[in-house]
Amino acid sequence: AAAAAAADDNTTPEPPLVVSEEQSMPAAADSSSDAALVLDPAATNILLQIGDVSRTEGPPGEVGTARFVVTLSRAASSRVQVQFHTEGLTATSDYAVGSARDFVPALGRLDFYPGETNKTIQVLVLGDDVVEADESFVVYLSNVVSERDSIYLMKHRGVGTIRNDDDCLVSLQNRIVGEGNGASQLSVDLWLSNPVDVELFVSVTERTTAGAVAGVDYVFEAQVLQLQPLEQRRTLLVTVLGDRFCEADESFTLVLGALTFGPGGTLTTRAVRIAPSAGGLITLVNDDPCQVYLEETQLVLNEGDEGELRPVTAVLRLASPLEIDLTLAVDALDGTAKLNTDYQTLERYTYVRVPHGEERAEAIVLLLGNDEYQPQRDFELQIQVFGPVYLGNWVLQAHITIKDDDCGKVNADACNQRCTNLLEAGKPWSMHYPLVVQDALGCPVCSCQPCDKNDVLKIKLKVCDKVCGGHQEVYMTMDERNCPVDCGCVSQV
Repeated sequence: AAAAAAADDNTTPEPPLVVSEEQSMPAAADSSSDAALVLDPAATNILLQIGDVSRTEGPPGEVGTARFVVTLSRAASSRVQVQFHTEGLTATSDYAVGSARDFVPALGRLDFYPGETNKTIQVLVLGDDVVEADESFVVYLSNVVSERDSIYLMKHRGVGTIRNDDDCLVSLQNRIVGEGNGASQLSVDLWLSNPVDVELFVSVTERTTAGAVAGVDYVFEAQVLQLQPLEQRRTLLVTVLGDRFCEADESFTLVLGALTFGPGGTLTTRAVRIAPSAGGLITLVNDDPCQVYLEETQLVLNEGDEGELRPVTAVLRLASPLEIDLTLAVDALDGTAKLNTDYQTLERYTYVRVPHGEERAEAIVLLLGNDEYQPQRDFELQIQVFGPVYLGNWVLQAHITIKDDDCGKVNADACNQRCTNLLEAGKPWSMHYPLVVQDALGCPVCSCQPCDKNDVLKIKLKVCDKVCGGHQEVYMTMDERNCPVDCGCVSQV
């Protein structure tokens, strides 16, 4: 089946035989003029020879054909028989295991009948994906037999060359991995796109691509990987140094360098070369939480005594420390409590710097204490976080409630003055008197009640304000509420 030409028998071929001139030619005439014919086989003999063949091997699974042409220099007058068989040179065919690697061995016999001058021997060539040097095998002709013609075996050896048509691209695996905490080993595979039939050495180094720092984020020693013949994968190790920092993803690249071949290798970097996109990008993904939060978002504090500045501290926490400084902008938003009446901010607290590595910061405002009972008040403390992009945008708010701690204390003079201050010039009917009442919590509170408008108007209409004129001083008689009930004149001395 290996040879296209039919063979008369399947006997095992004899070792290659080159028919000598004496065996191929008839006896020469006994004359000096005929001696020259012996030196020129073509003069009296039919020349038999086999040509050489060259072809590509093809991809794996493909079976190709190498066609060797065997020719007679002219047609014979009788049948000519010649045996043939194949042998490997650098190409191999394995009889022992029953499977050929590069070509299928062939043997048989060719028969040239009168008038025929060309026959073809077909040898099956097996494709593969192995990167290798060109390989060769030989088809030998032997045992030429002719009934009447003198045959000279001029070229008994046809060389078949199997040209390599495979190449190999060397690349590294890209890896994306969480950095973790502490040191860990990361495996990275080196790949050959096709196997190589010789030992291969590949050098690997590294370079920082984006953010990752050798010795801080990872450890890698430059090395040379050794791949055995036909080996397509080799694994190298990188030490990843994890941490607890909130940070951006970082990366570095493993770089392929020189390619060298082991003993006996005849390949060049044209057949085995580094892939255009060689890979080796190692991305260390941050797996530490990038979060900012307040320990408490609801704060309730007593206002304190008159003249006291009581600090209110909102504690900000970072889930993970940063490798860079962080800035906080602190602002207060009035509610029922008012800036500079119930609380105040200090300029030095407007911006707060959080040093790198810290996980805690404080935003502070001051409550303004007093000794007068006032209802419960509140305001908002707003904290805006300015940090790196990977931290994100954060605006945090704490609701602060000011509780009065003066329950049971009403300053009578202050209460009376507050009510007096409600009197508008020229409007005696706007007079108020102080009254202590209880609020919903049962605490006394100063309340200014309006005097009876009708009473005030009656006083205004009395003649005393007219009779007194400019030479007497008008006086008012006040009741226990401090509201006017009568008026009169006092002579000036």
